[in-house]
Amino acid sequence: MNTGVISSALLYIKEDFKHVKNNYFFQELIVAMALVGAIFGATIGSYINDALGRKMAIVVANFCFAVGSLIMAITLNPCVIIIGHFLVGLGVGAASVTALVYIAEVSPSEIRGGLVGFNALMIIGGQFLSFVINYGLTKVLGTWRWMLGVTGSPAVVQVVFMIFLPESPRWLYFKKEQKNKVKVNYSYVFKLKDIRVAFICGAGLQAFQQFIGISIVLYYCPIIIQLAGFKSNNAALFFSLIVSGLNAGGTILGIYLIDASGRKMLTLGSLLGVAIALTILSVACFIIGHVNASQVYAWLAIVGLALYIIFFAPGMGLVPWAVNSEI
Repeated sequence: MNTGVISSALLYIKEDFKHVKNNYFFQELIVAMALVGAIFGATIGSYINDALGRKMAIVVANFCFAVGSLIMAITLNPCVIIIGHFLVGLGVGAASVTALVYIAEVSPSEIRGGLVGFNALMIIGGQFLSFVINYGLTKVLGTWRWMLGVTGSPAVVQVVFMIFLPESPRWLYFKKEQKNKVKVNYSYVFKLKDIRVAFICGAGLQAFQQFIGISIVLYYCPIIIQLAGFKSNNAALFFSLIVSGLNAGGTILGIYLIDASGRKMLTLGSLLGVAIALTILSVACFIIGHVNASQVYAWLAIVGLALYIIFFAPGMGLVPWAVNSEI
């Protein structure tokens, strides 16, 4: 949800703080702090997972979400937004390493794969919902503050519901057997070919998911649309809403295709389509910026952006998560 919120809120943060509007590095710093926080959050979250359990790790992640959102919403200093977004990133990282583990450990094997896909759909659905809410808040006084503040509400709701959910039986078992726990020599483990190949496959897919630009497209979607020629904030948010809807629809399609066509074919087809779409988007934006700012090329850029999401969502948006849960 944070991805859709910060990309929209940034349009209005620039209007309230001239320093932010005139400083592209500062804008990028605000956005990037969530990713920096996620790196640390994933590391810290893995320790909390082992020490305190999956439920507590999710509660801590939600605490970071809620506090970070509140800080961003009430601040009078744009520098504090960076701190708040870093805290939100901590929550994103901790939740990322915990959610799939918790789902895999508490769910029956016959529905485990479906729940993993449903988790990915809920993430995309949250992004779509955030664009819907943001579009509805465009006429409200203090637009960006409401956008950022609302982000914390799902975290509070999830903490309440976590009270009624069981702890991971696998974690409880290992906690009980901790006295008899055997230390694992990880350098030896990675000498085993099967484990080494699985690690390279899983980590490689996650790395490629980021290398093909999804974070840039999602975080800067409204700004990309404005650079393509649609200057008003309302137009940028409206087209971003459509892009997010395509993302949700593509994910639903991917849940069906991942078993029908297989992981490998779906991934290769997704990568090929993404490459073509990025080429269209890049060429159109270059022409708009340096050759001809015609409305035709503005629409071509929008088509490229839409095609990118259409090809990304069912393949590279879903397959890395599914494969990592399986290996």
